[in-house]
Amino acid sequence: PCTAAIYLEVSDATMTKRILNRAKSSGRVDDNEETIKARLATFHEQTDAILTKYQSCLHRVSQTLHQTTRYIQQT
Repeated sequence: PCTAAIYLEVSDATMTKRILNRAKSSGRVDDNEETIKARLATFHEQTDAILTKYQSCLHRVSQTLHQTTRYIQQT
């Protein structure tokens, strides 16, 4: 049985900003807002049930805070 799971928590807005920034140097033509929105929708559809299933042993780690102020939030 699962005793611990870690979820790196990032807002959709932050993720979109990071992917669009990556696009500047990667040359990926699919790194645009429309495609990112679809990717994030798929991500949420596929992971929400998993997060619910492992809620009792899930540790959420915020990835939007500055590195020196990141924290682990136990749920």
